[in-house]
Amino acid sequence: MKRLSRLLPILLVAVTWLCVFPYSVSLNNPNERTRVLQARALVEKRTLSIGDAIRQGPRLLYLDLYGRTSRSPFVNDISVTCLSPADSAPCAGALYPAKAPGTALLGTPALVVARGLGLIPEGAAGEPRATWVLRLSVMGFVLAGLVALGRLLRAAGVRPSIVGATVVAAGLGSSVFPYSVSFVGHAASGAALLLGVYALVRASESRGSKGHGLAFLGGLVAASAVLFEYHAAPAVFAVAIWTVATPKRRQLAPGFLAGSLAMALLFGWLHYSMYGSPFETGHTSLVSAHNRGSQ
Repeated sequence: MKRLSRLLPILLVAVTWLCVFPYSVSLNNPNERTRVLQARALVEKRTLSIGDAIRQGPRLLYLDLYGRTSRSPFVNDISVTCLSPADSAPCAGALYPAKAPGTALLGTPALVVARGLGLIPEGAAGEPRATWVLRLSVMGFVLAGLVALGRLLRAAGVRPSIVGATVVAAGLGSSVFPYSVSFVGHAASGAALLLGVYALVRASESRGSKGHGLAFLGGLVAASAVLFEYHAAPAVFAVAIWTVATPKRRQLAPGFLAGSLAMALLFGWLHYSMYGSPFETGHTSLVSAHNRGSQ
């Protein structure tokens, strides 16, 4: 009975998220769609690129993931890696989401399974169903973050009723709600931080190789927050300081730093592959004039 009472808040959040789960092609939310296109590109074409900008005389043509061309970008929030280093955006070159690639990576296992089961039609016709499947991957990850939040609160001695209310308030009464039923990185970034901190707390309660293994996992998962949202970097730095500066956790620093470094290397390799530099993001080569002006 006690275990059931602990599960009820997270079950309430999960059921509510699944009930409020619409998708409309006409909305064409670029914040989500760029990530959907990149996940499909990874699974179906083994590439991070979601299309190409092609020079045709004085104009540019935009070729999307499905082989369709248009005279304007097929989705907003995209960047271009120019074929010629002397050029600047907009230019001919490979197109990428102007978003951190972590969400697309998170969704690839679910997309692989769904394609294997024949649930995703090929080409543009499969995008609505692919979006639905990919949303489920973010929902599952954020729910795991809420479970970690509840366990952290219980470990801190918070009353069970307050823990349950906090989980429900976070899941249904904050921006976690809309960002958990969409294939975006906002709430997933916070979930990564919570899961990383929870692994570190468990590591401090463990001994030997298990403790160091959990510390490595904590560093890996906490640092992955930056792969979901770039501006999570200060929060990851705060977790690192909390780990190193706390005597109880100081011995975990080598494992934590090793896990963080592994994620940093992945971050650098992905961005080098897309933009030619491990420290460059798509925000420096935005295709849309509106985005260049505002970002």
